[in-house]
Amino acid sequence: MNVLERLTFTGMQTLLESILADPGTGGRLQWDAGAKHWINPLSFAAYSVKEGVIDLRPKIPFVQPQLPELHRRYGSTFQYLEHYQRDAEVFDYTEPPADAATRHENRRLHQRILEALPQKAELVLDVGCGNAWLAEALLPKGKTVLSMDISTANPQKALQRFPSERHIGLVADAYHLPILPGSLDAIVASEIMEHVPDPKLFIEKLTDALKPGGVLVITTPYDEQRQYHLCVHCNRPTPSHAHLHSFSEANIGEFIPESIGYETRAFHNTYLLRLKSHLVFRWLPHWAWKVKDAAWNNLFGKPTRFLVRLTRPEAKSL
Repeated sequence: MNVLERLTFTGMQTLLESILADPGTGGRLQWDAGAKHWINPLSFAAYSVKEGVIDLRPKIPFVQPQLPELHRRYGSTFQYLEHYQRDAEVFDYTEPPADAATRHENRRLHQRILEALPQKAELVLDVGCGNAWLAEALLPKGKTVLSMDISTANPQKALQRFPSERHIGLVADAYHLPILPGSLDAIVASEIMEHVPDPKLFIEKLTDALKPGGVLVITTPYDEQRQYHLCVHCNRPTPSHAHLHSFSEANIGEFIPESIGYETRAFHNTYLLRLKSHLVFRWLPHWAWKVKDAAWNNLFGKPTRFLVRLTRPEAKSL
């Protein structure tokens, strides 16, 4: 077991055995120290560990949710598992954006997400971890972070960048979430839901993994006008940036279970972005930047980012 694997499992075995589930059957997983695998003792399914990252993709033939809209429109479905494996090979998400405006926009987005997380949350899942900015922010505060991605490359890079015994890397699919119900204090899914085939099922799977009172924070582009391009390979219209859906206050309730409370926030004014206001306002503290951004959105409209904060109801006492 290499250094990253030791860091991952030292002192964490009990916690992981209390939350990890077989993505195929939902059964509880156990660590087999001899085989160095996570196993389901009932089905004998085994899940490997490589470079400290637990590969929890389902062993059963991978069945992805269908894309009715795309199937109806183009006569095919989007193979998202293959797409995002290839995506992580082509694009290095640990590289910071080249332009200062985008770096500023990302920083403000991250500040809004951190603000929405409960301060008491100790165990946090990062869905689509990308460059692991969430682990970078929360690990110094003593939190435990599960950096999860559908690709193998991104969680490996996440652990390499921020090694800690409280930082766990998972390769997994949100539709076959390898987390036992009621296990997590908080979940972040930033700039992910616009890509997924079935947003309603995506939210259901994630909120099911929350403890009572747990919080799911989702961000997406706000009321995006999706664009399509003709693919040079399949000769069919293809959504730009693989954005399959657009969200705003008008439609978000369609995807959220009735039992889950939620609130929304639209922010990051497009006119301020075009005016390169970051050159002046990047030094503002977060609270002051929020006031300025809200004022522009109230006056002129056109926010570009949408945050949804969902809270699983507390358990009712008898």
